Amino acid sequence: MRGGVAGCMELLGKRPQDRNTASKLNEVNNLLDEIIMQIGTDVKSCYPAIQDIMIGVVNNFPEPDLIFTMDKFLPLLDLLASDIKADTCRKILEFFAFHPNNYSTTDPVTTNALIFIAKILHDSVNILTVEDEKRQIGDIISKIIRKIKFTYDFEKQLAFYVDARETFINLDFVCVNKLAMETGKKVRSHHTKKTASFVHACAAFSFITIPSIRSEKTRLQLYLVTAQTALFNQCLGQVDSNDILYGSDPKFLREINKMCGIIMERISVNIHNMNLKHGLREQWIFLHDLFLRIMSVSDLETNGWPELALQIWHLVENHERKDLNLMVLLLP
Repeated sequence: MRGGVAGCMELLGKRPQDRNTASKLNEVNNLLDEIIMQIGTDVKSCYPAIQDIMIGVVNNFPEPDLIFTMDKFLPLLDLLASDIKADTCRKILEFFAFHPNNYSTTDPVTTNALIFIAKILHDSVNILTVEDEKRQIGDIISKIIRKIKFTYDFEKQLAFYVDARETFINLDFVCVNKLAMETGKKVRSHHTKKTASFVHACAAFSFITIPSIRSEKTRLQLYLVTAQTALFNQCLGQVDSNDILYGSDPKFLREINKMCGIIMERISVNIHNMNLKHGLREQWIFLHDLFLRIMSVSDLETNGWPELALQIWHLVENHERKDLNLMVLLLP
C-alpha cells in the first residue's frame, strides 16, 4: 500500500466495499487497523473518508451483531472531531433503529457498543440544538433502546430502562409500558407476588419519569397509556395514586383550567364558523349536543360551569333554527 495520506485515501475509497460484501470479518478488521496506521497525524483531511468507511461497513455487513466484534471499528470513531463524530454516530444508529428486518439484539457486546454510540449522539445535544433536531435524536435513541432485549429477564430489562433514563437525560422517552404489558400477557394477568411487584415498579417508573418530558401532548398520551397498562395489570393503587399526587396540586389545577379555557375558546370559534360553512341547522344541533354533554358529565358546582351551561342553553333556546321536538326531551 502507498505511504502517507494519499495512500490512505486510496485505500478508504476503493477497498472497503469489496471486503465488506465478502463478509470476511478478519480481513475487514485488519483493513481498519491498516487505515488507522496510515492516517497518522493528518487525520483532519481524512474525516469524510473515515465516515464513509464506517457507514460502508455498517450498511454492507450481513450480520449486524458481528460489526462490533471488530476491535478496530470503534477506534476509528475516536479519530473524528465532535461534529462529524456525532453525525457518524447518528447514521450508524439509524441503520440499527430503522433496520428493515425488525432487528433486535440480545448480544452484550452489541448492546454496550450501541449505548456508547448513542451516548455520544445524546451528548451532542446542547442549548443551540433546535427542538425538531432534539425530537429526531430522541426518536432514534428511543428506538435503539427498544431494540435491546433481555429475553424473558423482565427485571433486568426494567433495570436497563432505568439506567437508560439516567443516561439519556436530555431526551423524551418511556419504554416500560410495553414491558409491563408483555409481563401481564406472559402470566395471562394472573400475577405472582414477583410479577405483581415488577409491574407495579414499571408503573411507578412511568409516573415518575413522565413529568420530565417536555411535550405536553406526549405527557398526556403517556399518562393515559400508563394508566391503561396499570389497569390491565390490576395495579389499581398506581392508577389512584396519580390522582392523589396531581389531582389537588394548585399548579396542576391551574394548567387544567387554562386548557379548559383554550378548549372553550376554540369551541366558540367553531360554533361561529359552523354558521358560515354548514348553516344554522348544524349549528343548532351542535349547541344542543354540547348542552347535553355539559349537563351529563360536568360538575355544575364548580365555578364557571353553571354560567357556561346557562349561556349554551340560551343559545339553544333562542336559536332561529331550533327543533322544538328535540327541546321537549330536555324538559323535566
